[in-house]
Amino acid sequence: MKRIPGAVAFVFFICVCVTITNLLTTPAATRLNMFVGGVITTVLFSLIVAGGIWLRNRLRRTHPNGQDPPS
Repeated sequence: MKRIPGAVAFVFFICVCVTITNLLTTPAATRLNMFVGGVITTVLFSLIVAGGIWLRNRLRRTHPNGQDPPS
């Protein structure tokens, strides 16, 4: 992929917003744990969405003989 799909950017943005909100509302003693968990969750969700988009595009490609793939 040459660019980041909109769905991946959207999920990443939402996860970052949730992580920042959690950091602002969490007690000081657990902020580092919350930050690390938020970063891991953001990366995992973004990778899952990117993998789904990649898989969908891969399955929808046409065959070399010009026919659509079977559904």
